[in-house]
Amino acid sequence: MGKFKENDTRINRVGRPKGSSNVATQQVREAFQILVEDNLPNFQNWLNEVAKTKPELALSLTIGIAEFVIPKLQRTTLGMDNPEEDQIWTIDFSN
Repeated sequence: MGKFKENDTRINRVGRPKGSSNVATQQVREAFQILVEDNLPNFQNWLNEVAKTKPELALSLTIGIAEFVIPKLQRTTLGMDNPEEDQIWTIDFSN
């Protein structure tokens, strides 16, 4: 029951295109966006209330919200032309 037979034309042999989201994921994202947009005026009040007793948590929440607005920078790898040679860098802050 419910199994496809060989050479069945109903089988999607290609699959969903890369990067496309399924319907449930899209619906959840849209619902979350509506929730956030409807509560934008309240966010500042909520952050102020949290900051009264736990300012570090208020900052953490602000950073967490910012991740949805500001794109994250990609990590950058620095390479050396000749990694076998050890290079020592000295920074003098005494002046």
